[in-house]
Amino acid sequence: MLDSFHKPKGSSLPILPAPASGFQIAVSTFPLRRPTRPGTFAASMHRPDHTNYVAHFTKGKDPVANLVSMFSTQTIRAGKLPWTNNPAVCFTECPWASLLDHAARYSPYGIGFDKDHVFAAGGGPAYYVRADHWSKQNWDHDVKTFVTPFWPAYRPAKLKGAELLGGKTIDFSHEREWRVPHDFKFDPRRVAFVILDTYGDMAKFPKELKNQIGREKFIPMDMCRKTAELWPTLVLNRE
Repeated sequence: MLDSFHKPKGSSLPILPAPASGFQIAVSTFPLRRPTRPGTFAASMHRPDHTNYVAHFTKGKDPVANLVSMFSTQTIRAGKLPWTNNPAVCFTECPWASLLDHAARYSPYGIGFDKDHVFAAGGGPAYYVRADHWSKQNWDHDVKTFVTPFWPAYRPAKLKGAELLGGKTIDFSHEREWRVPHDFKFDPRRVAFVILDTYGDMAKFPKELKNQIGREKFIPMDMCRKTAELWPTLVLNRE
């Protein structure tokens, strides 16, 4: 039988049983810091269109094994970026309503962290730079990791020639990307949440890691899909 989620200590949140599996899920959102004085991290991020968290998604032939490896080594390895070939670990701060769409495009397997933890490791938001400015720059190596060309579909017809980026449309601004310019080492206790595709993935995840991370931090995408099915107001229309 699948392991059960544990209700967070002191929580009054309802527990919803998942049909067929016996799984129990605490209906929860990760806590936002309370607003403090204007201009502070807590005050500026207490908004429905922002989050205090970023997530790194992984894929491959066995994404669950990839996640287990990340936790075993307590490291997310940097990959090479397109356009610059610089190393980086990439995260997204896409809001919850966009999570299903993002997971469908990339992967339904990921690890989430507080922004302050990622920022302290040298991370920060990517810079989306117009293609007609991009070609004029001689980027400093430290800055080069964070830049991405921006050449949206809504640019005027006179800018749709092949002179810049071969005429390609490049627009990843919806990902609201963060990057760390090297391998990202982390303490499992600082993990805010873990995203898995199915309840079965949760069952396969090593018990010792579930105990170490905290079972209440695991979010199956199955739950998100069911929520979107029942309350479709948050489902993005791709058409």
